[in-house]
Amino acid sequence: MTTSRFFTFFCALALVAFVGCGDSEAPAEDDMMEEDGAMMDDTMASDSPLMVAEGAGLTTFRAAVAHAGLDETLSGEGPFTIFAPSDEAFQALPEGTLESLMEEGNRDMLVKILTYHVLPTSAMSGDVSGEMALASVQGQELTVMAADGSVMITDAMGNTATVTSADMATSNGVIHVIDSVLMPAEEEMMEEGS
Repeated sequence: MTTSRFFTFFCALALVAFVGCGDSEAPAEDDMMEEDGAMMDDTMASDSPLMVAEGAGLTTFRAAVAHAGLDETLSGEGPFTIFAPSDEAFQALPEGTLESLMEEGNRDMLVKILTYHVLPTSAMSGDVSGEMALASVQGQELTVMAADGSVMITDAMGNTATVTSADMATSNGVIHVIDSVLMPAEEEMMEEGS
């Protein structure tokens, strides 16, 4: 009987020790993950495009950029002008569109759409006069027009977005917040999807 009690006590002690070790290791892993995240944030300049976008509350745009793997590209040398759709602009897409674009199999299409929002130059809102056709990083043109104190961008599908917050300077260019998601020409998207 004493051997049985000793064995039970020993097993209970071992279990407590095992669980105790597990508890002490779990926070350490969480701390490491937080430290890794913090290190990434610390190494990214506060005026990098991604930090500026994050500070401006562009959470959907920021998540899409991360999912597309464009963090390094957009934080690169530049210069870049980024027309970043607001969270409301992404929410206004037809139901299921954003979720579909965020699926792993549609990453190339997401990259194509996001790079269509980027110009390979730094253009402040005051630089726009009249109507200008500008090539995006994606390759297709955007029509940018200044009228009545507003800057508007027309995409290849004929949809127009208005700049709602302009001239947020970054380390490698500028971000303008827009109220609509721009779309490349359908033929281009179809080629990408096939």
